[in-house]
Amino acid sequence: MSFKDERYAIESYFVAGWSNGVSRYLEGQPRNERSGSEFVVLLIRSGAGSHLYLNQDTHRYAGVVIIQIFTPLNQGTDRARDIADDAADIFRQSTTQAGSSGKIEFLTPFLTYPNMEGDWFRMNVNIPYRRDVTFP
Repeated sequence: MSFKDERYAIESYFVAGWSNGVSRYLEGQPRNERSGSEFVVLLIRSGAGSHLYLNQDTHRYAGVVIIQIFTPLNQGTDRARDIADDAADIFRQSTTQAGSSGKIEFLTPFLTYPNMEGDWFRMNVNIPYRRDVTFP
């Protein structure tokens, strides 16, 4: 499984599950922050891998899916938390097939707390994940 397959599988899973009407963007997509409307951005951060078995070429990779939630500063945190719940529900205790060679297991989501970026309040939903890959 490649890192490209991993990214495609996670992005596809998120896009298919996102249905609350808030604008969503994938990493690197241009976005319209000047509209004044809330939005979310999906980021994927691959982490370190490890060799699992001595006599088998199986590796475990870990990472984190980050969903950044942007709401106007004057709305407080309630609206951001509502959106965070919707985002976390997509990934909570689930797996997805990644390409043709493995599954990604999503672990328990958690929040990291607010940041202010210009006129925006930002809250992150973090979803750790892992995937095992056996190479031929």
